Amino acid sequence: FFNLYKCSIYAHFCTYFAHFIFLNCLHKLSIIELVLKERLERVMETRDHKISPSEVLQITNILRSLGLNTSYIGTKLINKSIQYTIQNDIEFITLEKIYLYLHCEYGFNIHSIRNNINYALSNRNKNLSVKNFEKVFGYEYYERNFEPKLFIEEVSNLIKRFS
Repeated sequence: FFNLYKCSIYAHFCTYFAHFIFLNCLHKLSIIELVLKERLERVMETRDHKISPSEVLQITNILRSLGLNTSYIGTKLINKSIQYTIQNDIEFITLEKIYLYLHCEYGFNIHSIRNNINYALSNRNKNLSVKNFEKVFGYEYYERNFEPKLFIEEVSNLIKRFS
């Protein structure tokens, strides 16, 4: 009976301790998330450039002309990513920073953001993207331009040149 009692107390202690560790980790994660959100808000407050409705339309038309389906969540996230890089005049784009911005803005987890963007780029109308690529970018079709980082960078630079 005494050994059973000791095991029961030990089991309760382990359960309590595991729960404590779990809550502590959640608390630390929420603090980290708050700090990151605060930093992001500070960055967003110091925007150099406001996106005009005509620029949003221009981005949408470029994405559509390159064969992206504008009703896909991934295409909408790409559009927002391009707006973010233009608004904050980001010269060196990192997907981590963009995904974090989209996470804070919409609440999607980063894995979902990455998958939606990849899906939109890989399921575009390839015939349309090959046909209009040179008209949009001014140089010969290059498949690698449809990788997320390079695509967001190139379209952002294109919009910056025209504005």
